[in-house]
Amino acid sequence: MQEEPTVLLITSEPSHKLMYQNGLAKQFCVEFATQPTLGSDDVDAIVYDIPSVHETLDISWLRRVELPVVVLTPEARLRVANGPRCRILTYPVRPEQIVKALAELGVEGQTE
Repeated sequence: MQEEPTVLLITSEPSHKLMYQNGLAKQFCVEFATQPTLGSDDVDAIVYDIPSVHETLDISWLRRVELPVVVLTPEARLRVANGPRCRILTYPVRPEQIVKALAELGVEGQTE
């Protein structure tokens, strides 16, 4: 049996952490961080939750990351490249939507 892919969930919002971590854990191993990071060697994808666009954010690291990234944002016009390695989902976002976006990026979760 193949190992579950590992997803790094980056969020500073406790309620988002609980909801997304619980939803993603059904199909992925989930690591957690409160600050943006490029992840470890064991990470297959990153889910980056931006709970508020009213904060000053440095999202330049998204251009350097070589992993698939799903960005969750309240702002539909966020200037992040939505390309072959990145998907942008606008709130409200359900865990199932994240799983689908990860699959579109080639990161398939384990089904029961």
